[in-house]
Formats: sequence, C-alpha cells, structure tokens
Amino acid sequence: SKAVLPYERDPEGGAPTYRRAFHLREAGAHEELLAIVHDLSERLRNGAHPHRRAKVAGWGLEALSATPPGPDDAALRRSLLEALADAADRLGEREDQRAALDELGDLDIDVDEEPAAAAHVYLLHARHAAADGQLGLARGFLRNARELGERAAGHRSTERKRLAADRAEVERLAGELAIEVGDYGRASEHASRAHALAPDAVARALARNIEAEVEIHEGRVGSALRKLAAARRNLRRSGGGRAARAAARAAPSRRCWRRTARAR
Repeated sequence: SKAVLPYERDPEGGAPTYRRAFHLREAGAHEELLAIVHDLSERLRNGAHPHRRAKVAGWGLEALSATPPGPDDAALRRSLLEALADAADRLGEREDQRAALDELGDLDIDVDEEPAAAAHVYLLHARHAAADGQLGLARGFLRNARELGERAAGHRSTERKRLAADRAEVERLAGELAIEVGDYGRASEHASRAHALAPDAVARALARNIEAEVEIHEGRVGSALRKLAAARRNLRRSGGGRAARAAARAAPSRRCWRRTARAR
C-alpha cells in the first residue's frame, strides 16, 4: 500500500533527497517515489528550490497516474498540485501555474471541514490573477482567502504554521495590489496586518518592505531606507538560510531601491 511505505532517506539516514526521487522515477519505482514526494516537496519549499519542487510535484503526479488508486490519493494529489502551482508562480511559468490551478479546481474541498486548505487554494488563485493583471479578480480571491483563514484560525484540524504564513501572505499581496492603484493608506493597513500575522523573520521582513514602498511613494524616503536596512539585518540574524536569502532577493525592496533612486 502506498500509505504505509516508509519515507526513503538518503544513504546517511537524513531526509529524502532530490537525487533519490530522480532515481526512483527513472527506475519506474512509483510507489517508493510516492512515499517520499510530500515530505521532499515541503523541504524544497522551505529551502527555496522552486524549480526542483516543480519537478518533484510533476513526478509525483505521474506516479499517481501510474499506480492503482489508494485511500490517500486525493490528499496527495491536492498537495502536489498546490506545490506545482506555487513553484510555477515563483518561476513565472504561467501556463503551468494555470494548468495546476485548473486541476485543483476539479477537486472537492469541504470549506467547513478544511477552511485552511480552501484559503490556501484561493491564495494560489489570487497570485495567478495578480500576475495576470486581473487586479479585481485577485482582490476577490483574497477576500475569500482572508475570510476562510480567519475561520480556520479556530478550527481544530488546521495546520497552524502554513495557515499563519498564508494569512500573512494574503495581507502582503493585498497591500501590493493597493499600491498598484495608489491606495497607500489601505496598503499600509495591509502591511501592518501582515507584520502582525507573520510567523517568522522572513515574513516580517517582507511586510516591512511593503511599508517601505508606501513610504517612498509618500515621500518619506529616509524612513523607508531605515525600514529596509532593518529588515535585511533581521533576515541575516534569523539564520533562515537559503529561504531568507531568497526572500531578500525576491522581496519588494529591490523595487523600493529603484524608486528611491528616482525620488532623490
């Protein structure tokens, strides 16, 4: 049974590796691959490896299609499609992102039993809509994600860490959309909520970057620069490794620096 296979580990007894997954796929060892893909996908997300995460999610979906149905297939398929949509978004692969979201839309999620899962899917849809320039649609998805996230906060079966990250990201993305239309007051409110909800130093730094963008637009360049410098210092102190470095590279702060140069 796919459900009872142990996770495959690296030769030194550590966590499952990308190399192991690659060789299992090449060997057609579908059930062994399915035993490790969820855990490996989460590690690749935390380590900021979107390209490898997209590959692993795709391999997992292939393996699901090549093996007899199992009791845990629906949950694993959803997890892999979410991983693929997330990775494709970070890589800018919009067609792959759209395809994964379309498949996610075909899966049933009970919003009463799994409000956090539904909130996550709405957030993924909001990201795609925002990247596609459909700002009104993105705001609608974010409203749904926010409401479901608030409901999930008191739900017994919620994955707390992912929910906190999702709720903070909902507010950050809402803040970015408000900046796009020049609503800096609302953007500042979203950034403050994102900072309050942030589960770690990376999320707090990303929230501060949005606050800094607002300040640059409002002409408070000195304050913005201090926020950006403090955010970078906190990221360095956090020991977040590759994820923190990737956040610093991908954060809105680069856009802030460019705007600062123009404002001077």
